[in-house]
Amino acid sequence: MLKTNALQNSQHKLILGSMGPVAANKVPKGKKLAGRMGNKRVVAEKASQMNVLALGDSVMVAASTNLQEVFPHMYIDAAVGRQAESLATDLTNAKAKMPNPDAYLIGLGTNGTIKESEIEAA
Repeated sequence: MLKTNALQNSQHKLILGSMGPVAANKVPKGKKLAGRMGNKRVVAEKASQMNVLALGDSVMVAASTNLQEVFPHMYIDAAVGRQAESLATDLTNAKAKMPNPDAYLIGLGTNGTIKESEIEAA
């Protein structure tokens, strides 16, 4: 299991944006562009100050180095073979390591489907 330590609380509570497609030539002047998160430098600075609690499976294990570069104050609890049915228990245990994160990143579902009841229980 991969675990990293988190640092102090952040002043920034969330980063707004979209992961959607960008079509710069199709957006009318003055409209917001889907998929853009604003000034990349400002967004990167805010991300670097956020405390993020991440819980995931093998995909998150593989992505952990890149995630840590973007979110240096991220606590990652990722395990190969983790199932969604253990979400509530695993999240409770991870919250003991980082009680008040600015954001949660849950990356489960590679090893099976996630039921709505499992999400609600967490």
